Amino acid sequence: MEQGVGVRVAGVEGWPAPGHFTVVSEAVPGEAEEASVHLTDGRALSGRAVRLDCDGRMLEFVPDGEVKPWVVPFSGFKSLQLARPVKLGAVRLAIPAGNIEALPSASGPRFTIRFKDGTELSARIAGVVARGFGLFPYLADEAGSVFRWFMPSDATAGYRIGDPLGKILVERGVLTQGDLDAGLARQRQQRESRFGEYLCRRGLVTPQEVEACLAAQKAQVQRRLGELLVERGLLTAAQRDLALADQETERNMPLGEILVRMGVVSRKAIRQALADQFGLPWVALDGFAFERGVVEAFPAELARRHFAMPLYRAGSRLAVALANPVSWEAVEDIESALGTPVNAVLASREDIAGALGRHYRPA
Repeated sequence: MEQGVGVRVAGVEGWPAPGHFTVVSEAVPGEAEEASVHLTDGRALSGRAVRLDCDGRMLEFVPDGEVKPWVVPFSGFKSLQLARPVKLGAVRLAIPAGNIEALPSASGPRFTIRFKDGTELSARIAGVVARGFGLFPYLADEAGSVFRWFMPSDATAGYRIGDPLGKILVERGVLTQGDLDAGLARQRQQRESRFGEYLCRRGLVTPQEVEACLAAQKAQVQRRLGELLVERGLLTAAQRDLALADQETERNMPLGEILVRMGVVSRKAIRQALADQFGLPWVALDGFAFERGVVEAFPAELARRHFAMPLYRAGSRLAVALANPVSWEAVEDIESALGTPVNAVLASREDIAGALGRHYRPA
């Protein structure tokens, strides 16, 4: 079974490895693992994890003092932690030094997950594998030991990889809190302005109506443009929600790009902060020597759908540049389509767009 692709997990030989790493362990393949499980009813049990079946969405677990395994559906537990620590072996990054613009720090990004019961877990991780049915974070303790966890999506309300970009920049002293606040305000203003432009292009409202609402909004900074338009009878709530969904990508300029355009921080500092935020290298694609066979084997439709550019193959793994590392769904989709684990790296949208244009025919 390819690590990271299979969905039936029993012991370390099937536990998916995070990108850029292999799992080093002395476990006997197929042997039950000492573990603890937190049930959704509040109980925490110690015992042995016999099988994690992600096709059937169930866990076989033998609590201490019992012989027969419990069959626990994914809806019945919040988290599973394997007790035995593992080591992670780094996969060499086969990219010329001149194309590497930023490498993540060795400490690893912070992982924060919210559960549906209102509780939250936040810790440093070495990496995480995200799937539609759940998350496989590799949590690191203060001594440097790495532990394997699993959190089913049935129990989770959301998660975040890394601290917010602005927080990282302020903590490092490359950005003042005042400049960050100004950048966030400009981002909100641009989002609202672009939303208004979009509504005008759709013929839903007139430019004069948008300008009047934007002027009124200055005195009510917490009010959204869409709310004011609905309140004034210029737009229905259904029209607002549909328009927001239609043009979400168009109106969202990243905060980092706004701060660079304001001249308050360098592009290099932004890229280093993003590499640390997500625990992924930042790679420049201009002049990169792409492996022809890898590009030809990567479907153009898949590349355009996820704004992804394949770089090279390293053993059983495929290195892929992504503009949106938050979209772990993209990694899962690529792995599923190609049947191979992915090592994701960061790259700018401009670099990826240029590479897609050079290596794939227009759609």
